[in-house]
Amino acid sequence: MATENEQLPPASPRLSFRRWHESDAAAVLEMYSRPEVYRFLGARPSPVRDLDEALAWIAARNARTTGLGGIWAIDATDDRELADDGPIGSVLLVPLTRTDGAATQIHEIGWHLHPRAWGHGYATEAARAMITRARHGGLSEVRAVVHPGNSASLAVCQGLGMTEVGLTAEWYGIEVVEYRLDLSPKVSVAPLRGDEWRVLRVLRLAALTDSPEAFVPDVGPERAGGEVEWRRRIAADDWLVARVGGAPAGLLAVSVPDARHAADGWIHSWWIEPEARGRGMSRVMLDGAFSMGRARGWSRMGLGVWVENTQAIAAFTAMGFVGEDPRPSSRFRGRHYVAMFRDFA
Repeated sequence: MATENEQLPPASPRLSFRRWHESDAAAVLEMYSRPEVYRFLGARPSPVRDLDEALAWIAARNARTTGLGGIWAIDATDDRELADDGPIGSVLLVPLTRTDGAATQIHEIGWHLHPRAWGHGYATEAARAMITRARHGGLSEVRAVVHPGNSASLAVCQGLGMTEVGLTAEWYGIEVVEYRLDLSPKVSVAPLRGDEWRVLRVLRLAALTDSPEAFVPDVGPERAGGEVEWRRRIAADDWLVARVGGAPAGLLAVSVPDARHAADGWIHSWWIEPEARGRGMSRVMLDGAFSMGRARGWSRMGLGVWVENTQAIAAFTAMGFVGEDPRPSSRFRGRHYVAMFRDFA
């Protein structure tokens, strides 16, 4: 029999996941008694009214947490004030049930957050953890079903790179917007379109959370950016996104460098999510960048790596880049980087 710990999803950069405890009853009551939380849940949304109902809610969720699937509590590990108030929400990976009550082997991902945790990107981070769990569990796809009026969750699905299937009444006896995400192992690279700004935002913020030392020291300003800002970013550079199956898992940008860099194109903001590393994605992404450059008649590509990031310098050297002497950064006082170049020939 699997132990409780074996059933838990691995922690993400800012979140941890666990089974619900009876001691969480007050937190469940406080969260699921709020209309803004329960109003989009099920065909007949209803609140949790007292502690007895909260305990029954916990027992029902834990009963569905077995093997690959489950409904877990979310704890914030990056914010002590949030953590002191108990779980910030719940996240799920469970088989879908048809409107007629028939069980299926099609799994959905879902999330419910307390309003105090809204606007921090936690829903997306929790959903990505469920996608990783589903992929490692051998699932070929996951779905998400969202009430048409739940604009926040619709945006999360779009940011995850899920494909909209459309309106359907097939699930739970209510009309929902259904999304699908392919989890096949195939790696592909393609440019981002202007209307995919949510995908850029999700991947960029994930990169800054995972490796702030490699990019910028403070994720706050970018996290606060809205649609206008992220559309501007897509228009300003050429962004390539790598997908494992259909799930966005890597990002890089190519821009025209200033005169001090003797190259036609400059690669920056390159990041691959930890779970997707070791699949040869770096070379696939680099091939995509060079294919784009060749189509434009370029002959040389460059990039910059912080001098202390010796692992990345070694990796780029293995990809054919040649480094020069370290230079001081014009943006970050006291930091130095190695400019590296590779000719298209």
